[in-house]
Amino acid sequence: MEKDYRVSEQTLIKNIFLSRFGNEENRFLTDNLRKNDKVSQANVLISRFVYAVGHDANFIIAKQFVMDQVGLMNPKIVGSTRYHLLDTRTETQIYSFDNESEFKTRRTILGVPDSLSFFMQFKNSDKR
Repeated sequence: MEKDYRVSEQTLIKNIFLSRFGNEENRFLTDNLRKNDKVSQANVLISRFVYAVGHDANFIIAKQFVMDQVGLMNPKIVGSTRYHLLDTRTETQIYSFDNESEFKTRRTILGVPDSLSFFMQFKNSDKR
């Protein structure tokens, strides 16, 4: 049986939400395929530990702490950041990068405005 969680959420653009459950660190991006204010793993676009987000009418950018498969911070890569870019101009396309250089290159290719910044910043266990 698939787990689901009650969440609080904030609409970013179109049908994409910044969602949170439990403590401050458990932020993630979801789509609108939810029922009764619940979200399942099938709705998650970017998994937990999203700590910075920016968006405009067409794009969402996000930073995420890297986790291992059981949801714990991986001691080998604690502090590592994964970069995400969601292009929502047509159907949502998600691009994910392990380094900032590749992220910046894709931003340029897609025409993401330089003015789009990570204007939503959240505390995380690694940043306290």
